[in-house]
Amino acid sequence: MPEMDLEVLTKKVGGRFKLTALAQKRWVELMRGAPKLVALDSKFPIDIVFHEVVDEKIQLAPGEEGAAVLSFKQTEKKDEDEK
Repeated sequence: MPEMDLEVLTKKVGGRFKLTALAQKRWVELMRGAPKLVALDSKFPIDIVFHEVVDEKIQLAPGEEGAAVLSFKQTEKKDEDEK
């Protein structure tokens, strides 16, 4: 299997942070039994995820990549309000 180009993957999703968020979410789905969206025979879920990105089979929903940051900021503000 040819090596995936990180630059191509990053451009497809709009940045490294978005690629990381997308890859993590999809990896979890695959580990929980979600079907592959590409015809690829690989033992490594990350290979499947990257091929799905290149083939534009998956993408982040708008605003989805910032969910963890938003949760952290809300928790931080709550802590300040309690002081």
